Amino acid sequence: MISDYLIEFIYGVDDIKRNIKDGTIEMYGSRASGNSHTNYLLEWIKNKYPDIKFLKGLNSKHDPGTISALITKLGHIVFLDISNEYMHAGILLLPNKISEKQKDAIYKFANMISNYTLYIEYDFTLNDGVIDSKTIDNELDTPKEMIDKYFNEIQFNNINKKL
Repeated sequence: MISDYLIEFIYGVDDIKRNIKDGTIEMYGSRASGNSHTNYLLEWIKNKYPDIKFLKGLNSKHDPGTISALITKLGHIVFLDISNEYMHAGILLLPNKISEKQKDAIYKFANMISNYTLYIEYDFTLNDGVIDSKTIDNELDTPKEMIDKYFNEIQFNNINKKL
């Protein structure tokens, strides 16, 4: 069950060496263990990307948003489940480019979290040493509606700006 995990990855770009298949959803980090998002993200990096230079300096002092934003630079979508006893909620961090398989998987995932309040972060930039992003955070929309908004309005507008 999705609420049993703290983190979900929707992989982009096949990488057989790292056991990564484009569009695959991986649930990671058992909520029951009491471990933190940060520790699980660092463990995932150590297992999947021990050789990537810009990830090597990350440690337990980094917040999960910063670590996840850097993971999106590898082409993966990251979902941080921030639910508590009162509500289901999560943050979806999107890479700049999303494959067709990831797009299909993200809609499948939206159905899995249909009862969640969702926040979407995208277009990560580094400003004065701080990672910044744009956010979609309409608590009245379903996760699917928010993802539709991203693909139909925001990503479409970003593509047109580049033309």
